[in-house]
Amino acid sequence: MKRAGERGEQKGSAPVGIDLGVPGCEHAVEIGRGGFGAVYRAWQPEFGRTVAVKVLGQAGIEGEARRRLARELRAMGALSGHPHIVTVHSAGFTGMGNPYLVMGFEPSGTLADRLRRSGPMPWEEAVLAGIRISGALETAHRAGLLHRDVKPENVLLSAFGEPKLADFGVAQLQGAAATRGDALVASIPHAAPELLGGGRPSVASDVYALASTVYTLIRGRPAFAGDAAGDPDSLAMIARIGTRPVPDLRSSGVPEALCEVLERAMAKSPEDRPRSALELGLELRGAARAGGAVLSEPLVLDVDRGADVELIGAASPRRDRPGVAVVTGSTREPRRRPGRRNLALAASAGVLAVVAAAALAGVAVLHRSGPGWTARSPMPTARSWLGVTAAADGRIYAVGGLNGRPLATVEAYDPRSDRWSEMPPLQTARWGLATATTPDGRIFAIGGMADRPLDSVEAYTPGEAWAPVAHLAVPRWGAAAVTARDGRIYVLGGFSGTDDRHALASVEVFDPVSGSWSTVAPMHRARGALAAVAAPDGRIYALGGADGPDFADVEVYSPTDNTWTAATPLPSPRSGLAAGIAPDGSVEVVGGYTSHAVATVEVYSPGSHHWSEGAPLPVPLYTAVASTPDGRVWAIGGGTDTGGVDSVYMLTGR
Repeated sequence: MKRAGERGEQKGSAPVGIDLGVPGCEHAVEIGRGGFGAVYRAWQPEFGRTVAVKVLGQAGIEGEARRRLARELRAMGALSGHPHIVTVHSAGFTGMGNPYLVMGFEPSGTLADRLRRSGPMPWEEAVLAGIRISGALETAHRAGLLHRDVKPENVLLSAFGEPKLADFGVAQLQGAAATRGDALVASIPHAAPELLGGGRPSVASDVYALASTVYTLIRGRPAFAGDAAGDPDSLAMIARIGTRPVPDLRSSGVPEALCEVLERAMAKSPEDRPRSALELGLELRGAARAGGAVLSEPLVLDVDRGADVELIGAASPRRDRPGVAVVTGSTREPRRRPGRRNLALAASAGVLAVVAAAALAGVAVLHRSGPGWTARSPMPTARSWLGVTAAADGRIYAVGGLNGRPLATVEAYDPRSDRWSEMPPLQTARWGLATATTPDGRIFAIGGMADRPLDSVEAYTPGEAWAPVAHLAVPRWGAAAVTARDGRIYVLGGFSGTDDRHALASVEVFDPVSGSWSTVAPMHRARGALAAVAAPDGRIYALGGADGPDFADVEVYSPTDNTWTAATPLPSPRSGLAAGIAPDGSVEVVGGYTSHAVATVEVYSPGSHHWSEGAPLPVPLYTAVASTPDGRVWAIGGGTDTGGVDSVYMLTGR
């Protein structure tokens, strides 16, 4: 697809304000045109948003073809929750009978645009994009939907630089009225050999196209495009695809393991390729790790699959073959399906140990002058229910969490280099834990959940292994932890049972000097999945949370008087939120969960006792938050309405 302008600007003589005959879309401007039809930027006044409208060139689809199209559209709608798939808002037929799709508008162009602007990508970046898209493809395949035309032109880039696979099923929509069901609808440079020979699209052909896309990002042009300029859809290219081996990338510095993965995924025979998009994504990740790059796993959502949606090649038989030493299958256990409330607790599990971010000062400091959030390198391991805390050297630790099973994984992020590294694991895998950092530099993992609520506590001294310390008096998970001005760790609330209806009001305090626990006055409201911060004046805030229903309550603890008092409640009840203290002493509350994940950021002024709006998160999250000593706030991992994520966002300055 050739675009009229890189960031959606109109160029040329395309008329302004085209009436597309698409309900709810106004002021359409053509921004691209290709073999399947045209793409327009349009305005939806009802929602106050800009959208992209793809209108296909084929009109007059009727009968079985139209019914098949309707099935494809239903399947597409189920994919909209995936972070690496462009959202389809609606679909239908124009007044002239042309199929259309109304999609989310991504202003940063495509991977193909990036190649034209900047040339080949470093292999690490190309592989990361491939891993992201493999999760999107796997999600679609599980929903019974093939893409049929994976290529750099169909991978959009979000405002945060994240790849988003577009045009799901567009090839099928275009072919829906074709007289031959096996008509080629893929783009030749990325078409699998069996498609060029008249075969039907399948999981295996989508896998081939994804590998071809990754190869193209690394090399700067498709594998079989040749060196001479000319028509990329030539008969010569078709002949090369069907007969020649994949051109070698090793001389360009691409690791051996990665070359072998790409060559196998682009094998001439479908049976010799990875059996699924997920398998390819995991092999790419393993090859990257062998080459020294630590990248995240593919993010896959389980989507209900319609009984009338046909999917070909979901488990094509293949003969055993030798492979490289890479990951070839998921290590995840089947995903738990917790209830609505359990999903809301991803942030509360120690993520509210925001105060550890400025451990030597004893307070958390949020940089409030930011206009928004910037995406940074994602965690190697996607997870929810993790704990995060920042050390005095500025590194952020992601501890434990849930990814199909409780994790002992600990990873450290260096904001200066924007890189993650593996750290010694916990002794006990756990999720829903609280985390905090003490002035002597130790990191604490407190409570959490394994097969039951935990009372165990582990401490990590940099350069050593995790070691047990004194246990909590009461097992708890979903608690909040803060490091107070005197260096003691306060652990607030949480849940003592296996659901969210056994909340605690008790507060336990750890003295890092004596290594012992004590208790102070309990909160007035028993709750878990709450946020907590320690203010510069020594007071401790407990915000939101749940005990079955969500709460908006805010309580303030005075260590001097050992008393809790009520403060102005949150504007709306929520749990799974995170919080920190800004340089002016105001309290900032980030994300959370009501009946769904929210992107809301709200700011509380202790002087005026009023709440105001802050810069919202890029996506709705019940996230983990840490603040670094330079005063910046980071949202690390956590969860959306559909599962755990590996995303990292930094609040940027005004």
